[in-house]
Amino acid sequence: MYKIKSMIKNIEDVKSLCELGLKNLPGVRSMSFTDAANINEYGVLNPLATIYKVAYRNWSGEIRDEHQLSRAGDYYVKSIEVYVPRYRAVCERIIEELMDRKVAVFATDKNGQDHQIHFATFSSKMSTGRRGGDSNGYVWTFTGKDRKKRFLGSLDEVDMTGESGVPPAADEPNLSPAPDPETPMFESCCVTVLVTPIPEAPLPTGNILNLNKFVTVAGSGEKYFIDKDGTSILLTASLFRERIIGDGSYTYTLSHDYDPDKVIINRTQNTIIRELAPPPTEIHTFDIQGDQLILPEDWPLEPGEYVEIYQVA
Repeated sequence: MYKIKSMIKNIEDVKSLCELGLKNLPGVRSMSFTDAANINEYGVLNPLATIYKVAYRNWSGEIRDEHQLSRAGDYYVKSIEVYVPRYRAVCERIIEELMDRKVAVFATDKNGQDHQIHFATFSSKMSTGRRGGDSNGYVWTFTGKDRKKRFLGSLDEVDMTGESGVPPAADEPNLSPAPDPETPMFESCCVTVLVTPIPEAPLPTGNILNLNKFVTVAGSGEKYFIDKDGTSILLTASLFRERIIGDGSYTYTLSHDYDPDKVIINRTQNTIIRELAPPPTEIHTFDIQGDQLILPEDWPLEPGEYVEIYQVA
């Protein structure tokens, strides 16, 4: 009789542990990333930023948070790793675009908890496998460092017993083999100007980053437009309309009226953007009212500076 009761107790323990495990699921539910330049110093995401959602193999994602110690003090290395199936051109292009660049990564685990890594580095490992049953694809890893320091001091009392308030997962685990995800389609609704120059001229096709944006190539100063399909168009001199030479003023009369939403304004080889709440207040902003070009009063166009106007529509 004693052995039977002991067996029942063990079964109930296993059942309890299984229920607890289902409420704390492993893995990553979703993951996306964007250029780190789209995050300002306060951690706020640019509303016009292009965010790329990674389609990875189900139950292949993992989030890690590992303690490290250096002479500067304690810090944590946070990493998110996923497996992207199949060797494909779009993955190779992403790897090229992310070379020597920082990204901001956003992920949600299977329990619904959100995770972020700002200024993360990207690494990729591809393998075709040796046998028919081997995986063929990429292991993508995004890694960043976190000091875990708070902005404001506070005292939190955390109950270390039980689940500590961890909510149960909304979805149930599916252990059946998942089909390979489809290649994600990246879309953008609005045309914007990328103020930061890109390191090299974009390819004629296949530019999956900076979709629907005007870009400037560092060094040469060439201007390109990249449409929503990744095709780049060199903005030739035929789009040039006029040049204004600076005389120390901040307002200038143009040759005719321009639609400010259909022009590109360059201030001495630097693309500037229209400020929607006039008058302009930053050095990289402008406004056009009728035939009047208005620059910030605190940053007039000095002698030796110039403004070029390109009409794009």
